[in-house]
Amino acid sequence: MKATAVMAAAATIAALSSAPVLAADTDGTIEFSGGTVAAGIGYRWANGTLTYQGHTYPIHLSAISIGDVGGEGFKGTATIHNLVRLEDFEGTFGGGGAGFTLGAGGEAQALKNENGVTMYVLAKSLGLDVNVSLAGIDARVEQ
Repeated sequence: MKATAVMAAAATIAALSSAPVLAADTDGTIEFSGGTVAAGIGYRWANGTLTYQGHTYPIHLSAISIGDVGGEGFKGTATIHNLVRLEDFEGTFGGGGAGFTLGAGGEAQALKNENGVTMYVLAKSLGLDVNVSLAGIDARVEQ
């Protein structure tokens, strides 16, 4: 069982590490920072910027999680794929994505929204947080 978990983590690292490198596939990038507060049910939020077609847009990300305990700050980056129109970025990213916690508080996730846009996220935690289930990340462009 331990070997299976290590193999799954290695496969996910390989997939997440190689996908963002394909510059031709990358439609945009994100830089963000935020925080978490939780006691059973948690709330995560982040603000950042989306760079798309040579323009920079302010964004807000938020999520509700279940089984969360703790509080933390975090910062990260993401590459965006399959983004045809700016408005396609908005929606809920989640389901069907792969994710795991890296050593020293790092996290990697591949998430997809209802418009077919994929986000490959690399984030670093700056505190203590234990999470069982994250329902999805709501993403909005702030005008």
